[in-house]
Amino acid sequence: SPGTNPNLFDTDADGFGDFDEIQRGTDPTDAGSFPPLPLVIGYWPFDDQAAATEDLSANGNDGTVNGGAIYVEGVSGEAGDFAIVFDGVDDSVTTGVPLLSSLDELTLSGWVKFDASQQNRTGLFGQNDAVEFGMINATTLQFWTAVGGALDTPLGPSLPWTHVLVTNNATEKAVYVDGVRVGSGAPAS
Repeated sequence: SPGTNPNLFDTDADGFGDFDEIQRGTDPTDAGSFPPLPLVIGYWPFDDQAAATEDLSANGNDGTVNGGAIYVEGVSGEAGDFAIVFDGVDDSVTTGVPLLSSLDELTLSGWVKFDASQQNRTGLFGQNDAVEFGMINATTLQFWTAVGGALDTPLGPSLPWTHVLVTNNATEKAVYVDGVRVGSGAPAS
């Protein structure tokens, strides 16, 4: 494409590669022109405090709250903002739908607060045996995929409200804590 820099993957530095922009009909030399972002697969804020927690994405994959999970004040501290507390034994939220199967690119994100040291293999977000994100032990956050293996980063053992995010794309998988990149590795395909 005219104006693109053949020495750069992303000429306009907007986070979308030149080839992808050309294929999707956007201008790879204009940072304000980029492909539409992928739609959210699922969003469960737990503010409804219900046994069948509503998925606020357009997909309607409501979650089932399992075990004896309880609700507490959420990260904002504002009225109506709730978080869910799991006991580390049998509490979970499940959809019954394999939302992460066959995805080459994904992002999982949420707020966590550890009032106590976490037990080994404490899951936070993911899909069993496909994409798992949680504490492999009391001081190590692990992002694991069936194809790409594990990416471990230090975290914990007790935390105030902390935002955690993992992402996987064609070039890498990465972990962010409170917006700071804390680890990266080879992508899982």
